[in-house]
Amino acid sequence: MDLGFILRLASSKAIARCSHKEKILDEWQISAYGPFRMRLDFLPRPGQLDLPTLWIHGQDDDLVGRKEMQAAAAATGGRLETIPDAGHLATLDQPEYFADLAAEFLGQQ
Repeated sequence: MDLGFILRLASSKAIARCSHKEKILDEWQISAYGPFRMRLDFLPRPGQLDLPTLWIHGQDDDLVGRKEMQAAAAATGGRLETIPDAGHLATLDQPEYFADLAAEFLGQQ
């Protein structure tokens, strides 16, 4: 799966929603996106999780910093893994690496 494929899927969904006179974006997207609106802070919430957690971070992620990922993992008592040669979409950049991490983590549970 490449970026072009993802963009075609997103465009197709937007066109379909528009043809049904629906908003192209969901309400949470409308209120969250934009140059001065992307202020989603879920950092206080992970501590509410009462289950094992695996946090995945792309080594080259420019959108979410390593410190934020470390804080989320620490708040849950979870495990943080960094995927090399991957950006914000680490699961798409390195799908096999991610699958191995997930299988190993789930095998421990």
